[in-house]
Amino acid sequence: MISLEINSQITQGSDLIISTKAVNIAIAKNYQGILSYDNQLNVTINSIEMGELLCSLTLKFEEMLLESIISAESAKEMQLNVGDRVIALIQATDLAIMDSLV
Repeated sequence: MISLEINSQITQGSDLIISTKAVNIAIAKNYQGILSYDNQLNVTINSIEMGELLCSLTLKFEEMLLESIISAESAKEMQLNVGDRVIALIQATDLAIMDSLV
């Protein structure tokens, strides 16, 4: 995470809740290679809601659920299915500390 202004009570090793927008979580399937994304989470697709233009994916990471919104076309091209293991990609600049902790 990148932050220019951070609460002085937050120090290295602090427990925090980090958030991001669903549209900031990209998906990679069957990917092998090197990416510039610092945050790469191995997740399982828990549910898929397909719309005309967009697709909402509920992703399970450990005991947490995340939502990713990608184009319906991308979801179809990747042939995504419930139960698939994929990589959720989040750029460090797209993360924020939840206000309730700062």
